[in-house]
Amino acid sequence: MMNGVWPVGFSWTFSEANQIDTTRDHYENFPYPPRDPADEQHRLLTPALDCFDMLNHYGFGGARDFEDEFTVLVAGGGTGDSTIFLAEQLKSTSNKVVHVDISQQSIDVAKERAQVRGLTNIEWRQANLLNLNSSEIGTFDYINCTGVLHHLPDPSMGLASITSLLKDDGVLGLMVYGQYARTGVYQLQNLLRHLNKDADQEKKVSNAKSVLSQLPDTNWFKRGSELFGDHRLGDAGIYDLLLHEQDRAYTIAELIGLLGDHGLMLSKLVDSWLYDPGRYLQSEDLETQIATLDPTEQMSVAELVSGTLKTHTLYAHKNRCAEPEFGLDKVISLTLSNDTSIYSRFHRLIVENLREPKVSFSHENNSIDLEPSEALAAALKHTDGERSIAEILKRATMRGKAKRRDVLRALEAFYKTLNTYDMAFLRSSAVARYRTKKELHGA
Repeated sequence: MMNGVWPVGFSWTFSEANQIDTTRDHYENFPYPPRDPADEQHRLLTPALDCFDMLNHYGFGGARDFEDEFTVLVAGGGTGDSTIFLAEQLKSTSNKVVHVDISQQSIDVAKERAQVRGLTNIEWRQANLLNLNSSEIGTFDYINCTGVLHHLPDPSMGLASITSLLKDDGVLGLMVYGQYARTGVYQLQNLLRHLNKDADQEKKVSNAKSVLSQLPDTNWFKRGSELFGDHRLGDAGIYDLLLHEQDRAYTIAELIGLLGDHGLMLSKLVDSWLYDPGRYLQSEDLETQIATLDPTEQMSVAELVSGTLKTHTLYAHKNRCAEPEFGLDKVISLTLSNDTSIYSRFHRLIVENLREPKVSFSHENNSIDLEPSEALAAALKHTDGERSIAEILKRATMRGKAKRRDVLRALEAFYKTLNTYDMAFLRSSAVARYRTKKELHGA
């Protein structure tokens, strides 16, 4: 028991308490993911789920101003990737990030990273997230819980605990393992359980390394090894991927069902295009059959035929929040907290290909097509992540070379194409531009 608090109506069984202790020991000895605090001097990791442009678009309808009071919890923050990035984005505000983890060693790594970056807006708590309660810790506008539920003895109870801390209009960012892509992982985990009976942690790692070096080509893990890189990150990666004592995965249908059990609704799947069965099955007869399925079944088909969805990452709400609609009072953000030069690069791409019927570029193994036009070139010339669509239209049509209707249509089509691949987002013009990755790292 931590902090002298048990969740209401909850009692531990011996096996559950033992599993919690085992997980704590795991991460005390192998903090994960392995991070060197000195690396903060030359790079800033930016988990997509925590980027304010994406979070605002899918989580708050593009209307949230993070300068105002904004409460954040990282539940199971590990060595601090999400915590550090969120704290950097909130650095110029009076808001703070609450980082909770069961492992003090993991917290210590995260603390060192924060110290290197000069971050003082983080509250550190060593605790089991099942023991958190709103009367002690408060409630939150955004809760990040990535890579945690699938390591709990009772993931449903863990989600219930987190949900109790989420404000009614708050957003949950969640990541859990996907079942089918991890088939080879679980084959190897079972193999190592046979070999590691009564072995200590050091011997388990040694045995895992020996097995990895001798796997035949027929082994499912070796066949799908390009999906995973954790075992190449050293002992901590090997232990987390192949030697974890508490590890389960979900199909997308199971995950949506789990959300529903706790009064949560799926708002957005990150990389949602991967859940489109039409990406994999394109014959007319199959498309007709797929069209008769409900949305969850369609995503299940995509998951089954792909076989590569090793995680499910999403936003969820208690009360559904509508995505912002394309309109004159909105600002188009293409940065994903990365680089403002992306605007000029897209403008140049269109200008250089005006005589082509289409121009294609690659993004995360997707070939994305745009339709070059004078109207789109005029719009992108003035798109910078700060001007509203109304301001862009005014500037693009100022000398009468482009028609307002054509510019608006071209810009909307451009936005919708990129939004499909999580490359473009909308926010209210009343919300200031987010700092880029370069600006955040140099702050």
